[in-house]
Amino acid sequence: MAEDEEINIEVAVNILEDKGLLVTAVRDGLEAVTCYKTCSFDIVLMDIMMPVMNGYLAVAEIRKIEKTEGRTPAIIIAMTALSSPDERRNWLKNGMDGYVAKPINWPGLFRKIGHTMGGKSVAQPKTEFLSCAIDFERFVNDMCNKNHELAVNLINKFVSSRAGELIKAAEEAVNGKNVKRLREVCHSMIGVSRSMCADSLARRASELRQLAIEERWSAMPNVIEGMRKCHDNIMRWWEAQL
Repeated sequence: MAEDEEINIEVAVNILEDKGLLVTAVRDGLEAVTCYKTCSFDIVLMDIMMPVMNGYLAVAEIRKIEKTEGRTPAIIIAMTALSSPDERRNWLKNGMDGYVAKPINWPGLFRKIGHTMGGKSVAQPKTEFLSCAIDFERFVNDMCNKNHELAVNLINKFVSSRAGELIKAAEEAVNGKNVKRLREVCHSMIGVSRSMCADSLARRASELRQLAIEERWSAMPNVIEGMRKCHDNIMRWWEAQL
């Protein structure tokens, strides 16, 4: 989240974290770009009028980073107190996926993000994180035949060991530039993540596998960092359920 007003940041972070989201807040567009260079994010909430670098320029730089490094584009939502229809159309033409007016209507924002992500609901954080979690209801019903005890045991194993082991193995394969091993690890990660209904982690593993096929080594550390962040979110989500 890029926002220069401290009170707005405190309000937004409190609401977002209450929904089970992991939030990184910065105070201007340049900080947002610098942060984006080192970390992967699923969603960016971008204020338009900020000091140092405004939201327009920051979004342009973020899209350049994604294109250069082969990253999956983040969903970028503009936030502004003043806007005209022409300005809103201009935002959409220049790399943003949507916009919200200040003061922010938070239920409306969550619905907007869910629509942008393909209709995926974000209104029930106890069973599903917005960006990185296990779809618990689907996992219990579809993968565990409604056996709640089995689902809990499998998630414990996945969260506490298997996911972390695979991420570590992927990082080691990248560091050693071992394409064969990396593709094997990605294959395992995709399979187990899909079985666990951890769709976001599966998407990142698929992205890493494609980079392995293309041998685009420089783009891989950011994807692995995104996988690690996703795993951290899953662990936080699971701890909140227990």
